[in-house]
Amino acid sequence: MSYDIIGEIAIIYPPVDDLDKIVNKILKHHKYVKAIYLKTDKLETELRLPKLKLLYGEPILETTYKENKCVFKLRVDKVYFSPRLSTERKEFIDLVKDNEKILIPFAGVNPYPIVIAKHRKVQIKSIELNPWAVKYGIINTKLNKVNVDTILADFGIAWKYIRNLHNKEGIVTKYVNELLKAKPELDLVYTNEEYYDLLNQYYNTKLIEELKPGIEYFDRIIMPLPKGGEHFIFEALVLAKKYIHLYSFAHEKEIEQKVKEIIDIASQLREIKHYDYKIVGDIGVRKYRIRINIYLI
Repeated sequence: MSYDIIGEIAIIYPPVDDLDKIVNKILKHHKYVKAIYLKTDKLETELRLPKLKLLYGEPILETTYKENKCVFKLRVDKVYFSPRLSTERKEFIDLVKDNEKILIPFAGVNPYPIVIAKHRKVQIKSIELNPWAVKYGIINTKLNKVNVDTILADFGIAWKYIRNLHNKEGIVTKYVNELLKAKPELDLVYTNEEYYDLLNQYYNTKLIEELKPGIEYFDRIIMPLPKGGEHFIFEALVLAKKYIHLYSFAHEKEIEQKVKEIIDIASQLREIKHYDYKIVGDIGVRKYRIRINIYLI
């Protein structure tokens, strides 16, 4: 039996033996909850959009969530967000030092960038593929009065242009709003191929064709994408000066092997001073989310 509370919304995750029992439990212990949803499928698309079925209350989808002295506005059906990572995000307050330059791909609605920027004097650029997440990410930087340069892009393409990608004068804000207005079909969960076709209409015509390639280097890169994030280790190693933090999923018996595989690949491209890992949460029976910390020379 598993569920999350995000603001006034509760989301129940399968498998569930007795839905009525868990709904009543939520209502008993969380008096402020106005809507309870059942998540009905896995996060299979690149956008990590959940399908939700309303079980109780009002059909509220937009909510406000608070953690680590920060506030986040989001729509639970349009973006991926996990309140369970609140403690993990808090750890970066101690890991990061003032005056660092940080890149955070797969940033979602900007929880990692905002928690860090709220407590440290840093320069952060975030990259996210989901236009809904970018929209809320920009809103959240304003709500928290922090400076995070939020970019709508596919990191696998954008890393080559990273120096010239920015939201100065609200250029990304404008394009995201244009995209969501012009492509209302993004309200639906599309296949990866269909989504990329839609996004490329924006991306290629509005952004890349107007840019020149330009590499930019960062003291620290944080990649909070546990499923497939390691496939972007090359891009991170090119752009990182000192530290890379990437996430992955692994079974209890496969954690050491998973870490070794990633470090073996990384060490072929850069000299590694040190590495370690930490289990930051469970995702099933003996299955865990892990953070791999790579310290570069």
